[in-house]
Amino acid sequence: TMYLQWLVANKQNLVEWALLEWGPPDGFSMSAMRQRRLRELVEMAQEWGLKVAIDTPMNLQQQHAWRLQTGDAAGSWEAVVQRIDWLCSLGVDEVSTEIGSTEFSHTDPEQTITLLNTTVAYLAGKGKRLVVKNHASTRQVAKGYKSPVHPDQDLNFNYITYHADPRVVSAPHTVQMYSLADPLAGSYGRRDFSDVRKMMGVFDREGKPQVFFPETAYWVNFDNSVPLFLPLYATDRLQDLQILAREAPSAGHLNFESGWALGYWVNNAAQALAAWRRDLDMSPSKLFGELLRPLGASGGELAAVLTELADLQNRSLVQDVFLSPAGDRQTLVGYLEGWDGMAEAQEAWQFAVVQPPRVHPRDLMDSSEWYLETLMP
Repeated sequence: TMYLQWLVANKQNLVEWALLEWGPPDGFSMSAMRQRRLRELVEMAQEWGLKVAIDTPMNLQQQHAWRLQTGDAAGSWEAVVQRIDWLCSLGVDEVSTEIGSTEFSHTDPEQTITLLNTTVAYLAGKGKRLVVKNHASTRQVAKGYKSPVHPDQDLNFNYITYHADPRVVSAPHTVQMYSLADPLAGSYGRRDFSDVRKMMGVFDREGKPQVFFPETAYWVNFDNSVPLFLPLYATDRLQDLQILAREAPSAGHLNFESGWALGYWVNNAAQALAAWRRDLDMSPSKLFGELLRPLGASGGELAAVLTELADLQNRSLVQDVFLSPAGDRQTLVGYLEGWDGMAEAQEAWQFAVVQPPRVHPRDLMDSSEWYLETLMP
């Protein structure tokens, strides 16, 4: 209840949960007990005046997601309908979904469009929207489906929604603290989000519905699981909103947050304030100042510290790009973020690399000159 109160106090109008599943479908996953519990949560949110969405991928097998199309019923529309009806019985206002077999591998484009079109039509008959997340991953294309930005090229599979039923709501996604205008040093195989920015402009000009879907934390290794305190998230979300006010003014806004560790509530509250105000002239200092005004003089002092820290983080962790001994683009965030065995394996396999690279500590001895001349300064 306290989280719902926080959303309303910060002028938000929708809450979305990701539904998980483990074990056979005839177990707890779709049980009457779970249905009753989820319905209670939905009713609580709606009593506070919030709309409710539940995220459930089409057939993406990742992070124990509750899917519309399960492995043993792939291709069965009747099985999809059964699951959609179960979701609608909870009283949700809209269904949010994700496409591909994983975040980094795609399904058949034609079959995906057919499934999206059939699903959005079925939900429309129940008065509900279908929102589709456009993942930030690269290196997968929808062959035969041309990009509206580069007509001589096939479209990034994640944006196959462009060719789907116009009732489908696209949700272009960006990851980590980076803004739409920032350089990237390898996250998700990217140098920047220029393609996301261009696609949002196309959606807006053609009247296709969309909601921007950025983050105020990245829980998989990167920051709040370390934890790192990055008020840069707040200022970059402000910058994104100001960019989109000019380039895609009809876009909605849905924030992805992953917990409140070590001050991450600041990022969430600042993002909510920026999304509500939509002020093209709001500066980072004004954002933090307004957010922390209830703290009086102490709030003003803290706002000044956060403004200075966010600026320092932007200059040192994002904008200051240097080359590794192998010639790869790097920034200092690669040396602050979390790393585990899976992250190192993904880097070694060059598959699903989701975070900026670094020279691993065990290899620094072989790069002592580079360390002294490049990294240490």
